[in-house]
Amino acid sequence: MTATRTIAGVAVLLAAMATSRSARADLANNELIHEHVDAVTRNVDRASLDPVATRALMADRLTLSLGVLAPGYGSYVLDRKVFGSLRPAAVVCDWILGGFVPAGLGVAALAGGGALSPSTRSILGFTALGLYGATRIGVLVVGNLHISEYNHEVELRLGVAPAAGGELAPALVASESW
Repeated sequence: MTATRTIAGVAVLLAAMATSRSARADLANNELIHEHVDAVTRNVDRASLDPVATRALMADRLTLSLGVLAPGYGSYVLDRKVFGSLRPAAVVCDWILGGFVPAGLGVAALAGGGALSPSTRSILGFTALGLYGATRIGVLVVGNLHISEYNHEVELRLGVAPAAGGELAPALVASESW
């Protein structure tokens, strides 16, 4: 009975995420990023823009990428900079699946003591590590794609030359013919 309620709760949560405005914006070519960049650059005077002010408008890839190692914090900072607000996808995928669930599994594995067999504790511990690692990789890749889109949009709006080194994150290799 409890498993059925849990599955139903997850299904309702995923349905709410899929129908939210920000989920549709992500599926429709990053509309939410474009709207946020429009709002950020609306009152910027291009003629008086110096390199320091331009860098302040850009999303710093290194700082934001290192932040994703901490569930919750990294996605909060990244979403505030790139989207202007926190998205439901960040809360569910990063905070819950990447933070609370692995932490709960890890606590259960460590605190299980005599109530759990050693093999069950190992399964819980490795599942916690795997879930944490998988969500960190996912958040890092998706976050870097969002950072690239945000920085590209800022460069377009301000009419500045793109940063040297390309638009993709250093760890991502892709063909421009896609």
